[in-house]
Amino acid sequence: MSTPKPITDVWKPELVRLPKLTFARRLFRRFGHGLVKLVAKICLNVSVEGLENFPKTGPLLIVINHIGDADAVAVVSQLPTPPDALGKIELYDLPILGKMMHWYGVIWLHRGRPDIRALRAALDGLAENRIIIIAPEGRYSVTGALEEGSGGAAFLAYKSGARFYLLQ
Repeated sequence: MSTPKPITDVWKPELVRLPKLTFARRLFRRFGHGLVKLVAKICLNVSVEGLENFPKTGPLLIVINHIGDADAVAVVSQLPTPPDALGKIELYDLPILGKMMHWYGVIWLHRGRPDIRALRAALDGLAENRIIIIAPEGRYSVTGALEEGSGGAAFLAYKSGARFYLLQ
């Protein structure tokens, strides 16, 4: 029997949008991307093959497993450019991490129900040739095994017609 998926009790629809890529945000993303690469190099043993075949621009939807907290760090650290990512709105209120994610320009997502605003923001990003990352499980695994995903990633792939990569 699987554990029920969490439903967010935080509701901040005004934060759910595709972030504008201002000069300051681009600079912060470059810094953040470099920091993630450094953390991954020091703390994780990541092995990647075929990165030379990976597109450097979008529209591209990257669908990742989310077994633990390191999954997103491992994937983002290997990408050639900083991506846009969907992130749970509950992280917004964390003092340091939430602010950093907001400055980076995460597409905030309300979990446990279809978040049309977040899906629309991701579709807009794909229409702007961005790289979007989504974890269809909607959380890191509580059992250590893959869990059933929600339909957001399939919806984005179908509606946008963008290329998509499934990463494990």
